[in-house]
Amino acid sequence: IIIQTVFWALFEQQAASLTLLADQQFNLDIWGLFSIKASQVQSLNPGFIIIFAPIFAWMWVALSRKGWEPSTPGKFGIAMLLIGLGYVVFAWGMSIDESTTKSFLWLVFIYFALTMAELCLSPVGLSMVTKLSTVHIVGMMMGTWFLFTALGNNLAGVISALTGSGGHGASSGELDIVATIAVYQTIGLVSIGVAAFIFILTPFMKKHMHGIH
Repeated sequence: IIIQTVFWALFEQQAASLTLLADQQFNLDIWGLFSIKASQVQSLNPGFIIIFAPIFAWMWVALSRKGWEPSTPGKFGIAMLLIGLGYVVFAWGMSIDESTTKSFLWLVFIYFALTMAELCLSPVGLSMVTKLSTVHIVGMMMGTWFLFTALGNNLAGVISALTGSGGHGASSGELDIVATIAVYQTIGLVSIGVAAFIFILTPFMKKHMHGIH
């Protein structure tokens, strides 16, 4: 429950700094065929979910039949690794292009990474809470899950503010691109570190899950 706070703090940049980036630093003319608004870039996430959610559902079942399906803690680790690598690579992509008309494909990449991570964590996390909680506190634990989700959204705003000149980019609407790259590199590396921590703990956690996968 606590780990997912870190995830949502990174994931919800799409409604904050990533939208400002799309507006200020990227070419939103799609292959010369049509133009989109920065706010419409966020439609990539639900679009990817519609496409890939059935594939993930099939994949987990197929892996389970072969005994290869990762445990819930393992899926959390994979999610944190994916989102961390996504930000590190995305920051590198921005650093090699100093123009304000960066390729739209970089936005497609980061939203794809965010969505793949979300599909590894969000649905299995909700399932984990209901399965591992004792009967009398399931409702309270679900409330706790969403409380820490809200905390993650609050932290997303704090992170977004660090991407602006003077630390107030979210308020002014002007991003400091150098600061943004540094912030994305940092949160990406932190997420990778969290993933490593989860992978180390996974065997121990599986022992105490009372046979619940």
